[in-house]
Amino acid sequence: VVHYHTANRWFARLFLLMPDHAHALLAFPQPESMRSTVSDWKRYTARHAGIAWQRDFFDHRVRSDENWQLKADYIRANPVRKGLVSERADWPWRFET
Repeated sequence: VVHYHTANRWFARLFLLMPDHAHALLAFPQPESMRSTVSDWKRYTARHAGIAWQRDFFDHRVRSDENWQLKADYIRANPVRKGLVSERADWPWRFET
């Protein structure tokens, strides 16, 4: 996550890893394709970390600060909803800028 952020492959505002999928609020610089960047990252992490990712991904365009906050709250609460932790702050696999 951090490598792709610092290499300008994506700009990560929020990235939260789950056991077999990830939730993220990302922006992509003009020359980067969202599909190829996400696919490259999933392929690399699957190979090097042994993660069996869910197939494909779902994207949603965030158009306002209010919508961004709703999506961010949903993402941050995902580990609690799935019963992996009791408090959002307890989930260690989150990157925010």
